[in-house]
Amino acid sequence: MHLIRSVRGKRIVFLSLVFVFFLTLLFFWNIYPVVYDTALDVDKHPFVIVTKSMEHNGSSFQSWWDVHGRYYVDLGITVHQFEVFPFIDGIDKGDLVVTDETPYESLRVGDVVIADIPRWGSIHHRIVRKFSEDGVNYISTRGDANTRIAVFEQKIPEASLQGVIV
Repeated sequence: MHLIRSVRGKRIVFLSLVFVFFLTLLFFWNIYPVVYDTALDVDKHPFVIVTKSMEHNGSSFQSWWDVHGRYYVDLGITVHQFEVFPFIDGIDKGDLVVTDETPYESLRVGDVVIADIPRWGSIHHRIVRKFSEDGVNYISTRGDANTRIAVFEQKIPEASLQGVIV
């Protein structure tokens, strides 16, 4: 009899945990977006940084620029321009950032954006160029820790942008 009560008790605990799990999923997938986006009327979204592509490894701006600045100079971006960019000290893996839905016209070279890249997922890199071709708006980006612009970030369409990190 003791064994039956023990199994029944474990079953109730298990079913309770499953119920709480599904309630949590219901909240985050259905209720949270409605409250966050609609009721609060905000266009800002949290995002966790999962790569090191924007890290400066704790070095001072000048030390980082001495090593990586040439990659930006090759793109026509001077140290004086970079010094007024947002996040001149980089963004570390694990940081929690907030994105803002910003119209393409308001984007500037130097802004750090999150873009959805097919087969790569979301990237968080700095805009190094804005341009249009055949009526379609594009940006080129580069991660501060990267030594080059990857092929997939040379021509990112406006529709792939998820927001600007603020």
